[in-house]
Amino acid sequence: MASFFTDTLEFVFGVSELCFCGWDAERWIKEGYHASRYKWYIGNFRDYMKRLEAAIAKGKPPAKS
Repeated sequence: MASFFTDTLEFVFGVSELCFCGWDAERWIKEGYHASRYKWYIGNFRDYMKRLEAAIAKGKPPAKS
């Protein structure tokens, strides 16, 4: 799960910079996934959140990813 937290920080800071520069997110999201780390993050976000929520509910650290 450490990689999920790192990816989340990267996503938040990277996307905020892109938005500041006038990025058209709606157009971008309609394009294919190709090798975009941000699109990979968006596509896998729900799965990682489920894993994190399950780990929190159990009161144990999340499994390594």
